[in-house]
Amino acid sequence: MGIDPTPSLHHAWIRAEQEHFTAWRDGNISFTEQRHLRMAELLTALGQTVGGEAQLDRLFTSYLAEYERAWRAYPDALPCLEELRNRGFKLAVLSNGEDRQQELKLERIGVRKFFSCVLTSDSLGAAKPHREALDRAAEVLNASSAELTYIGDDVEIDVLGARAAGWRAFHLDRSDISRIQGCIKSLSELPALLER
Repeated sequence: MGIDPTPSLHHAWIRAEQEHFTAWRDGNISFTEQRHLRMAELLTALGQTVGGEAQLDRLFTSYLAEYERAWRAYPDALPCLEELRNRGFKLAVLSNGEDRQQELKLERIGVRKFFSCVLTSDSLGAAKPHREALDRAAEVLNASSAELTYIGDDVEIDVLGARAAGWRAFHLDRSDISRIQGCIKSLSELPALLER
């Protein structure tokens, strides 16, 4: 949009994303509606006029192109995934994202080959942290919840949701600010942790 990002704009975008993505995840609005609402809030924060759906779609499409162009794997991802695969772990992705976008993201960053399947709220008909999502994922993976381990970067949605469903779960906290038990700072810690 040609505007320098400021901490307050970043905060406004994150707040809008959390609010409206959660509303979509909970089935209260459509995927397109959450995108429109997020963009409308950003325009409001910028003091700009919020037009119709065509304007919001155009701006979100522009944002999405930049977002996708910025996708990168963390440096610890490939070595960790290779080691886990070599040790015989079966790996899957469980995401609240959209099917197409998650597949594209994994392909672009070069890690799709490590995962036996990609499960999303779209394909499961339920989203994390709701137990139905995790129970359905366990069914697809043909495993009991006690056999499954979840690694996620969101304490509430990933870790607490998985634990409530009977999975073992670890918080990937790259910022090292979490105080929850079962926390790792890097994926490089994961293979040894899972061996225990």
